[in-house]
Amino acid sequence: MNSNRIYTNGIFLLSGSNLGDRLAFLSEAEHQIVAQGVFVLRKSAVYETKPWGSTSQNDYLNQVWEISTRLDAFELLHLLKSVELNLGRNPNSGHYADRCIDLDILYFSSLVVYGPTLQIPHPRIQQRKFALMPMAELEPGLIHPVLNKSQLELLEICEDPLEVRLFSPEP
Repeated sequence: MNSNRIYTNGIFLLSGSNLGDRLAFLSEAEHQIVAQGVFVLRKSAVYETKPWGSTSQNDYLNQVWEISTRLDAFELLHLLKSVELNLGRNPNSGHYADRCIDLDILYFSSLVVYGPTLQIPHPRIQQRKFALMPMAELEPGLIHPVLNKSQLELLEICEDPLEVRLFSPEP
């Protein structure tokens, strides 16, 4: 990382877990990212939903973090993949397999990237209520730089049938 770079704001990450102590995995992922010089500016509530695109029976917890970092998008992706590995994610487990942690870049300011290893904005955000609900909570008016719709507009037209509910841990 180049310490002479200025911090970039308006970066939104989606964290998710559907194995083990899901809340602890979200928390530990946040701590590991912060330990690498990333600032978490705001966090959405934690939401719970059935798995999207999977036959798993394990519900997901998801949370969006708004961050600020000096890392570029590719360096941030590398950091997120490193944190996933540190927390025990199997990189060969398949696209929609159960996972102890999943970290995705939803938006990186107004950057648009279409590459083989990185796509920003996240290519399926408009199809996933579990990403749109926490995004609409944090930044309802944020305009998707490709679809030219706000997070709230995307949520209103999203056809994802899965129920997304606020998570409340049992006492």
